[in-house]
Amino acid sequence: RLLQRAGAAVVAGTLLSALFLGLRPLRSGVVTGPVVTSALHGHGEVGLDVQGKYAEGYGYVDPSTEAGGASYVDPSQDAAGAGASWVDPSQHAPAPASTGNSYADPSDQTGSDMGGGPTTLPPFIYPPSPPESPPVYTPTMNQGSPSLYCYALTMSTGGETKLLRYQLQMRVGIFLCNEYTVYSDTSFPVGPDAAKGGAQLMAHPIGGSLKVPHGGRWGTALNTDVFVRLWKTVQQDGRWQIHDWSVKLDADAVFLPERLRALLRQFPNPGPKYMNNCKWGMHGPIEVVSRAGMNVFLNQIDTCEQIRQDAMVWQPVHWNEQMLRWTGTDKDHSFGEDQYFRRCARLLHITVVDEFRLLDELACGGNPKHTGCMGQYVSYHPFKEVDLYRSCLHWAQSLDQR
Repeated sequence: RLLQRAGAAVVAGTLLSALFLGLRPLRSGVVTGPVVTSALHGHGEVGLDVQGKYAEGYGYVDPSTEAGGASYVDPSQDAAGAGASWVDPSQHAPAPASTGNSYADPSDQTGSDMGGGPTTLPPFIYPPSPPESPPVYTPTMNQGSPSLYCYALTMSTGGETKLLRYQLQMRVGIFLCNEYTVYSDTSFPVGPDAAKGGAQLMAHPIGGSLKVPHGGRWGTALNTDVFVRLWKTVQQDGRWQIHDWSVKLDADAVFLPERLRALLRQFPNPGPKYMNNCKWGMHGPIEVVSRAGMNVFLNQIDTCEQIRQDAMVWQPVHWNEQMLRWTGTDKDHSFGEDQYFRRCARLLHITVVDEFRLLDELACGGNPKHTGCMGQYVSYHPFKEVDLYRSCLHWAQSLDQR
């Protein structure tokens, strides 16, 4: 009977020891038991199976070295290289432990309490606690005189969006104006805006599609209807009213606002004016209109209804073999928004001022790609790839820094 009791005590002790070892928590990132499940800061759990593999989607970072502000990302959804999921240390060089958000080899920890244990500890990124209330950002306008309100219209996807995102990231182009708006067919995040506390800059929808037909002698994009919707949205937004000049820009135009301000300072109290940027009439990559000019144009835009209809008349183009030229159209129909604006401005008695330093453009007799964006132009067009845009901007800015 005594032997039976002693045997039972040994068995019970063995079970208690096994239970104790199996439930020991993680301490400073060291796994000490064959099966571990431990709550971490109330945010979740980390688990190991008997082979020592981490449960999918979880890991652990030493809280003493954890970087603040990180958030959990499901590794199954994480893009490669994002740094939010486990990286096999056999394939990647260990990062310093002080970063707190990537793997560190415990054997390389000097003066730490991590000790031994497995060297394949993946990071655990804690889900952040939700804020008590969302932050409210007050728009912050850039400085500069005369003040510029700049706006651009872009598709929600494609090359123009990439160009605008690059400009926003680098704070160049329209994002150096005193105030700016990106318009599109739908609302989408353009990117974090440093001038607004890092809040996402959202595109403002103008309603309806941006797709347009092409017609006329040159296969022109018949985009007047789209731009009339844009201008009516600009009128409703009202931001143009508090700035000296409004500037409509194409996304693929390399634009230097300080050069424009220097040109416009010769008009301290402009009446209803717009700037002609080309010897053949104002072209669309940059359209500069005074506040008084915008007031007349936006508030009387319906007066130009017949011009809008003429612009949108679609005419097929035919190649005339006898005359050896394109026929089937005339100059009074099938034209784009820039010609619509010129005709409407003439009807509304908005004064035109020739300023050919506004634009260096292939379609206006220039060739900025061949001249390297040299010369003191306000804008260069077209540069439809980010690399080409960046190069042109670099050379143009280098002139201003001399």
